[in-house]
Amino acid sequence: MPSFPVRRTVPDTPPVEHLDLLKEGGVCPFTMEDGRAAWLAASHEAVRGLLADRRISNNPAKVPSFSQREALQKQRGQFSRHLFNMDSPEHDIARRMVAEDFTPRHAEEVRPFFKEIFGEIVDEIVRQGPGAEMVEVFAFPVATKTICKVLDIPEEDCHYFQKRTEQIIEMDRGEENLEAVIELRGYVERLMRERTENPGDDLLSRLIVKAQASGDIELSAADLVDNALFLLVAGHEPSANMLGLGVLALAEFPHVAEELRADPSLWPGAIDEMLRYYTIARATKRVAAEDIDIEGQTIKEGDAVIVLLDTSNRDPKVYPDPHVLDIRRPAGNHLSFSHGPHQCLGKHLVRVQLEEALRAVAERIPGLRLDIAKEDIPFRGDALSYGPRQLRVTW
Repeated sequence: MPSFPVRRTVPDTPPVEHLDLLKEGGVCPFTMEDGRAAWLAASHEAVRGLLADRRISNNPAKVPSFSQREALQKQRGQFSRHLFNMDSPEHDIARRMVAEDFTPRHAEEVRPFFKEIFGEIVDEIVRQGPGAEMVEVFAFPVATKTICKVLDIPEEDCHYFQKRTEQIIEMDRGEENLEAVIELRGYVERLMRERTENPGDDLLSRLIVKAQASGDIELSAADLVDNALFLLVAGHEPSANMLGLGVLALAEFPHVAEELRADPSLWPGAIDEMLRYYTIARATKRVAAEDIDIEGQTIKEGDAVIVLLDTSNRDPKVYPDPHVLDIRRPAGNHLSFSHGPHQCLGKHLVRVQLEEALRAVAERIPGLRLDIAKEDIPFRGDALSYGPRQLRVTW
């Protein structure tokens, strides 16, 4: 009988129980611990279809909880009204308010900044080495510099923001985790008040101005703070995790780094393959707002739906030899950014960020290798996020 969540026994491979679902069909019913009817979607086709289906809701009051923080929020009625938790048509309107800051053109415009700043970070690592803990000195600083650039966060606040975000992503700490959310929210509230009083040429100011002028959706001051906080955290945690995993790929598979140094045109495809292979967002949760017929079965209104992003990205019907990291594989149709209305808003920016940051590592540290046995690397085992807590390398 399938279940969720299930811990990985191999860090960079989905659980065997979930991979087995690919042999049995794309969608499978299961019963949650509280007795609630739920469904697991595993195949690439089923996951893609359900994520695009507007009969699937993100309402946090209905979606099941899989962490202490989520359970506490549900008990207290603390639901954020931000892009990820909105359903259409509200979601579509709110998303358009910030979409212009996440276009491919905008991502290319910040590439020179990324190249310079990320190069400086790696140069400092080389000066301090050989040997480094790359989550602390590379992944988090790069992720922080990125989101602070995008949201125009003052340089002096970046370290504070990074520390609070690190606390937030430790989802198994319950009250401590929630306190970090509350504290960071207070910071964002002050930031949004400042941008409301003195709007500038930045994403948050544009969001405020467009919300005030919109006749299609009403966003309160609290709603604007929720959306700003969501953009801050959502733009930081996944990037930090994926940057750590990208370094792991370069260190564990030196032939990959050699190929990329020899032919830099391979970088865009390599980034998509790394995103597919590691799939940092293991799963995403939804609830059926209406009955949905799929693969001869009916997901009933109110049933929980868990779409397994990591498993769908290992579907052999779509990716031959799916458990091999192959940077020459056409992997642009992966589901690591989700799909449909809630597809990751920052996917273009993330691709540029990862390419420039990991390219700086590959080119400036050609002898990169793990300084710890892979089985000893501590990984975040939470059901919904994945990445190394620490990653010791040398050269």
